[in-house]
Amino acid sequence: MAPWLFLGTPPSRVTGEVTIERASAPAWKGTFTTGTKALHYGLRDMMAELFSYEALSHPGRVHYVYIGADRSSFHGGFTMAGQDRIEITFATHGVTLTHTVDWN
Repeated sequence: MAPWLFLGTPPSRVTGEVTIERASAPAWKGTFTTGTKALHYGLRDMMAELFSYEALSHPGRVHYVYIGADRSSFHGGFTMAGQDRIEITFATHGVTLTHTVDWN
């Protein structure tokens, strides 16, 4: 996952940039906005539906919920491939996450 854990109310607005590298060179880049203000459904309603499933209701268990963003490489006509490296920089939070896609 990541060494960062933000406790408290989820942010209403988060901005940043995604870069996908292929063969060590940028292949796709885009900015994004996410956060509770960008949701199609209200956060409270989404969480109520999610945790209505008994399989998720265990005391002490932590769940990560990714709410998405307003951009995607797919909608930009880009198809990811194995060994692509994804870098997501959350400008509003000073956090950068990277991951290499590993499939054959």
